[in-house]
Amino acid sequence: MITPSPSSFNKPIYTPTDTSMEQVILEPYEYLKRMPGNDFPSLLVQAFNQWLKIPNDKLRTITEILTMMNTSALM
Repeated sequence: MITPSPSSFNKPIYTPTDTSMEQVILEPYEYLKRMPGNDFPSLLVQAFNQWLKIPNDKLRTITEILTMMNTSALM
C-alpha cells in the first residue's frame, strides 16, 4: 500500500493562473451581462440625459457603473 507523504497534503492539485481564476469567478457576471434585456440601466441614463445634458465621456462612465450594479444585483 502506498501512503502519501505529509508534505504532499499541502500541495494544491491544480494551481490556476490568476487570469483563469479571474475568468472563472467573473463568468456568472459576464453571462448575466450578455443576456438580452439587461440594457435597462443604459436606457434609463439616456432618458435622464435628455434633461441633464451630461457630457458623453461622463455619461459612458455612469452607464458602466450602473450596468455593473444592476448585473451584480441580479446575482
